[in-house]
Order: sequence, then structure tokens, then C-alpha cells
Amino acid sequence: MSSLQKGNIYIHKDYGKLVLVKKRPYIFKLVSSPWTSKVCLTKKEIQTLKLHTSTIGLKYDKKKVRWDLLLWDDLEEIAKVLTHGAKKYGDYNWQNVDNFEARYEAALLRHLHAYRKARNRNKVAYDKESNQRHLAHAACCLLFLMWKERQTINRNRKNK
Repeated sequence: MSSLQKGNIYIHKDYGKLVLVKKRPYIFKLVSSPWTSKVCLTKKEIQTLKLHTSTIGLKYDKKKVRWDLLLWDDLEEIAKVLTHGAKKYGDYNWQNVDNFEARYEAALLRHLHAYRKARNRNKVAYDKESNQRHLAHAACCLLFLMWKERQTINRNRKNK
């Protein structure tokens, strides 16, 4: 949350929304708040306001992918599983596995089964060979299956 004072217009920026507080209420719609009256602006109203305040930083990113929501520590574990696989089999070798879907679905289920067995004993399940969690291996299997499905979708789009 940040605020900006410009002349006698008080601007309040809150999680990507721009609101105008205590100024020109006859131009903008009032929205009540427990702590103050504030005004939510439409894009057209923001353009009008820009004429009066040129130092407001705006970024229209509401419809953008929220990469900041990713769990980076867990992604690092997945990357460690991929690194182990690359050392053992070669980079991207997983893309050339015969009977791809059936084998990665089976591997996914094996890793989930190991996770559930350990969870029932209040333990964390680690793969003996890679020393990484079975859930990280399961996540890799899901990513591989997602990749294969995306290849199919792209191929079908090209054939239309």
C-alpha cells in the first residue's frame, strides 16, 4: 500500500487499484470504507485524473500471470529431481521415453503411494536414489505429462 500527495489531491494506491481520497467527489463515485471515504476510478476517470497528477505510476497488470505466487522452495526441489535425472539419463531424455503417458502415470502413482505410506506413519518420504522427496518426483511426473499434453494440443492446432 502506498500513497502520494500532489497539490490538494490525495491518491491512495492499493494492490494495483488506484483510488482517490477526499477530492473531487462530484466527478467520481464514492465507495465507503471503515477508515475513510475513498473513490474507485474507472480507466476513463484515471485518464481524467492524469491531467491533474502526472507523477502517479500506473501499471495495468490485473490480467497478468501471477508468478509471484509460485512456491520457489518447492520448485527448487523439483529442479533437483530434474538435475538428478539429467545426470543419470541426459538432458531432456525423459521426452523420448516409449509409452510415455502410461509410464509416467505409473511413476506418478508409485511416488504418490510412497508419499502416502510415509504420511500414514507421520514421516516424510524420500526417494532412496536421488534423496529427494517423493512428492518432488511426483511433481516432475505431472510436469512431464503436462508437457506431453501441450505437445498434443499444439499438434492438433497445427493440423486444423
